[in-house]
Amino acid sequence: NTLGQFRALYGASSTQGEACRAFYKQGPERLINDVAGYLRAAHEAGSLKVPQPRLAADLFLSMFLGGSHIQALLGLGLPGRAAEKDLLREAVRVFVAAHLP
Repeated sequence: NTLGQFRALYGASSTQGEACRAFYKQGPERLINDVAGYLRAAHEAGSLKVPQPRLAADLFLSMFLGGSHIQALLGLGLPGRAAEKDLLREAVRVFVAAHLP
């Protein structure tokens, strides 16, 4: 699972730099670029004002790295579906409010 991969890579980061780079490139970096592409298109269409799509994508995705994420990485449990939906809804609300044209 993805959490297990994160835990293993965090633990091996000082000795497995190449594996960590590959994991980042195939996972998080790809996701940031995909979200940035969507935001760039929204900016060009005028539906959102996002002059720096890559930075905005990184900031948006960072909203999901709070307490629940840390608890999951530490093996203290995953948030329930309702908590996940609440976090997603609030992150989108805050992000869109900040980027309305």
